[in-house]
Amino acid sequence: MAKKPRHYSPELRAEVVKYVLDDGHTCAQAARAFNLVAETIRNWVNAEKEKRKGN
Repeated sequence: MAKKPRHYSPELRAEVVKYVLDDGHTCAQAARAFNLVAETIRNWVNAEKEKRKGN
């Protein structure tokens, strides 16, 4: 049986992305610190980079 996707608050996403992009941590470090999957964080970070690039 497939797992149901988890939904995270926009506040948590913003905090994790800031931790990586602005504070200089890696996605792996953020995954350990926030108890999340590194690939999920990588997706959030890449989306934010694209968003910032557009501005």
